[in-house]
Amino acid sequence: MRVCYAKFCLIAMAISLPPSAWAAARIHLREQVKLNHSDVTLNDVADLSCSDLNTLLRLRSIQLGRMSQRNADISLEREEIMRWAIQKIGRAAADADWGGAIQTKIHVKGEISKGNFEAVTRDSWVTLKVRSGLVSVESKAIALQSGAVGQYIRVKKMNVTSSLLAQIVDNNVVEIAE
Repeated sequence: MRVCYAKFCLIAMAISLPPSAWAAARIHLREQVKLNHSDVTLNDVADLSCSDLNTLLRLRSIQLGRMSQRNADISLEREEIMRWAIQKIGRAAADADWGGAIQTKIHVKGEISKGNFEAVTRDSWVTLKVRSGLVSVESKAIALQSGAVGQYIRVKKMNVTSSLLAQIVDNNVVEIAE
C-alpha cells in the first residue's frame, strides 16, 4: 500500500510541475566532429540529454543541413544552431540548457551527395539587398522558399502581392543585382 501511495505522489508531483521542469533538455555542443555521412543532425554535433523521451527524440532528429562536398569542413556557431533548433521544434529548444563549445567544427570525409546547408528557411525574415551599380538599398522580406548560399529563391516584401527572385548570399541575406 505504501509503495502504491509513493508512486502516486511522485506521479502527482511530476504532473504538477511546469513542462519546462520535467522536460528541460541539456544540449552540450562538441568542439569538433568527424562524420562519414553528409546529412548533419543536432545529434551529430552535440551531446543531448532530456528527461522527456519525445523531446529528446525531436532534438536528435533536427537536421542542421547537408555538406556539399567530400573532405569538407564547416564551422557552425552555437547561436546559429540554437536559432535553427528553435525554428524547427520551438519552445523545447528555447528552454534547453545550451552549453559546450561556442563553435563546432564539422569535417565530413568520403563520397557524399550534392547539397548545402540551408542559409535561408521558408517563412523566415531575410534582409533583401538590391544593388544597381554603386548604389545598394536594404529592406526586409519574407522567404517563400528555403535554400543554400548561391541558390535563387522567391521572396516577398511586406504589403506587396508579387514575389521577387533573389540570390542567397549569406545566412538570411538575399540579393538582387541589376
